[in-house]
Amino acid sequence: MGLAAGAGAFFATGRKITIADYNCQSNFRPLPKFSLDGRYPPPSASRPRYATIAPGADGRDAAAPGGMGMTTKAHYEIIPYQKEDRDIYAGLEFDPNDPEPLPDAMYQEPILAEFMYLLAHRLVYGPGRRDVFVSSNTFICYDRSNLNRRIGPDCYVAVGVDAAAIRSRRLYLPWEAGKPPDLALEVASVSTAHIDTGRKRARYESIGVGEYWRFDATGGRYYGEPLAGERLVDGRYERMEVRRELDGTVWGYSPTLGLYLVWDLESAGDREAYLRLYDPATGRRLESYTEMRAGREAALERAAAAEAENLGLREQIRRLLGR
Repeated sequence: MGLAAGAGAFFATGRKITIADYNCQSNFRPLPKFSLDGRYPPPSASRPRYATIAPGADGRDAAAPGGMGMTTKAHYEIIPYQKEDRDIYAGLEFDPNDPEPLPDAMYQEPILAEFMYLLAHRLVYGPGRRDVFVSSNTFICYDRSNLNRRIGPDCYVAVGVDAAAIRSRRLYLPWEAGKPPDLALEVASVSTAHIDTGRKRARYESIGVGEYWRFDATGGRYYGEPLAGERLVDGRYERMEVRRELDGTVWGYSPTLGLYLVWDLESAGDREAYLRLYDPATGRRLESYTEMRAGREAALERAAAAEAENLGLREQIRRLLGR
């Protein structure tokens, strides 16, 4: 894949990506602060911190300007969850345990399933962190007085929050979690593309979602482009740099995740491309569940073969010594 050449030389060097590499230092201004009364202040208001999961050169996570560095349990911080006593479910017109099915779920499901697995393994279960919330096709409520006003991203991530408390509420309530999500991702489909680029984009912007990514497996049939990322700056979304390599690979860097998001046509052959994740520190693609499982099975087979060989050698030695 051409990511190691030209603009993608960062994959070859493995050095840490800085914001200067993307010529967008001015984009790292504070994000709008989320008010606990359920209202959103004007864009001029500042947000106290912007949490990221970006690996530093020393192996510890580096914080984006205004953010916080986090890697181990000893280093990360969790915003206290402020649970309300009132019955938040009384006026709901839907069941948060059984969201309505998506119109193109079968088309989007394989892409989202792999992406969710990679995120969960990388950000939550692998490092054993409790401050990262990753969810798919659940609801973010944005009106404290009416929880029926909600939006359901294909995938979203919040860093520095009490993930267990959020999950127990069955809804993402920013005024209780202490902040809106840091990132939302939508996967293009024939029936949702116009919503993703219109109404959903506007809603994520007004809620204060720090990064908004859109992935079109077809290469642009629905969104007009394979991959697009936007960053909230002074209350408005501004484009993040997305690059295209000579072999057609398209990629961009997410400061929130500390990973490259890649529209990888080469790995798909003649099919639609996959959404891949690459680690800037190593330049390597994060393995899918299928690849990880195959690797474990191969390792077990090698171990079994080595043990059988060792048993055979020990038996030969026993026979030689017994003569």
